[in-house]
Order: sequence, then structure tokens, then C-alpha cells
Amino acid sequence: MAFHAIFLSNILLTLALDNHNWVKHMYNWKRYFAAGIVIGTVYFLPSESFIAFLTGWVILLPIAAAVFLAAGLRGYIKDSKNRITISVKANDAMKALARREAELKREKELLYEQFGKV
Repeated sequence: MAFHAIFLSNILLTLALDNHNWVKHMYNWKRYFAAGIVIGTVYFLPSESFIAFLTGWVILLPIAAAVFLAAGLRGYIKDSKNRITISVKANDAMKALARREAELKREKELLYEQFGKV
């Protein structure tokens, strides 16, 4: 219970203090205020804050990940319409490579049959 309060307060204070450079003016007072609210809530309502923490990790993060994945897929599909497809005709070198691969495959099958690993 106390661990979660310390853990969350360290994370939020690090964010609020802008990389520990807190000597500057309090131009980011909203972060301090939000960190104070979270730390106070964790201190005074430990069980409810733990439930909120679990809810965030178990429910909200997977939902957010699914939303970002769906947005990425939508962008990918949208961009795929603008792609150019190039077809290449097989030249003599490509045909020779294909013949050599087929020959190697036949040799491999013969070796498997010969040593009984089929």
C-alpha cells in the first residue's frame, strides 16, 4: 500500500519537477497540483487508489493500445492506396537461379530418401 504511494509519487514528482530542475519559476504549476492531488489521494484513500491503478493497467491501457493499433492500421490502409506496384519480368539470370534452386531441392529430396528421413 505504501509502496504504491511512493512509486506513484516518485513518477509524478519526476514529471512535475521537469527533470529535477525545479529551481526555475513554477511555470508548470498544473503538474505540481496534479501530482499533489494524486499523492494525497493515494495517502488518504489507499484501497481506492490501488483499484484505480489496477483499472488503468488492466482496462485502460489495453483499450488505448487497441485504439492506437486501429489508427495505425487505418493509416496504413489509407497509404497503401497510393503505392505503386512494379512487376518485373524474369530474365535469363532469374530463370537460371530458379532452375538451380529446383535442382538443389531435388538433390535434397533424394538425400532424404537415401538416408530414410522422409
